[in-house]
Amino acid sequence: MSETPYASTDDQAPPLDPPPPYSPQDLEQDLAQLVDIGTRVEQEYARPYEVSSGRPPYFHVGLAPSLGLLTAPNLRMMDLTLLVAMKATLNTLANKNIETMTWEEAVALLRQNPALEDAGGSVFRQRTLLRRSKIRLHTQPDLEVGSKVQLWFDDLIQDPDVLRDTRITAKVLAGIMTRTDIVIDSLRSLLRKTERKSKTLLDIGIIRFPSASNPIFRVYRIQLRVWVKHKISIGFVHSGSSGIEGVYNSCDFRPCRAILDFVDPQIRAQAVREVSVILLQPVRGAAISP
Repeated sequence: MSETPYASTDDQAPPLDPPPPYSPQDLEQDLAQLVDIGTRVEQEYARPYEVSSGRPPYFHVGLAPSLGLLTAPNLRMMDLTLLVAMKATLNTLANKNIETMTWEEAVALLRQNPALEDAGGSVFRQRTLLRRSKIRLHTQPDLEVGSKVQLWFDDLIQDPDVLRDTRITAKVLAGIMTRTDIVIDSLRSLLRKTERKSKTLLDIGIIRFPSASNPIFRVYRIQLRVWVKHKISIGFVHSGSSGIEGVYNSCDFRPCRAILDFVDPQIRAQAVREVSVILLQPVRGAAISP
């Protein structure tokens, strides 16, 4: 005897009382509990970095949400299957430590989510920017960050939506470059022979939730690593170089209709709460912790 909630047999045990309907308004409340990645980036780089503060210059977030163009009216325009996939994804992430999650773990988690399937279009890009350290007296960000840095970062990302969602503006880039200079000098002080040292300065993973106009889940990662190279050649001539290496990854996912289309139409009409019985084992009202 099948035990699936959408099976139809004469001897099936009476079903349990159905959970209360889950509407777009409920999903909106769940999403409202999330701290958008753009807000976190702005908070991190809102004030000048002070070496004396003892605050590390590194910024790491395993996986943070990006709501993009998702709004309450937008939610109400969405296909119910997409709403089911969104809630299933929220439930999956709710039980994980997303703060310390690696990029590989984030991608694996979404690929194992039965509500989603790979939509193709994976991207890997790597760019290097040579930079000499130039510590400023008060470590104030230079708001006129050079066009060279801006062009380098734009070429690394190549997605205006990502720049908008993460809010990595010219001001934020200036703050990142100030910290880059500090780390370069710190690493250089440790070099005593021909060698290369590097440190991760920024590493953020983001999941961008879909909207009615763009029904795709996109997970992406921006990583910036500062490096310093020192060389001692014949005649004890010292030379070296330094810079910042950027890596951008992204993967797209879409609702897996091969599974979601088997959800009973009445359950789909109530929208997302009943996905707990069919696909996942969620905690009622769970959402990603900031």
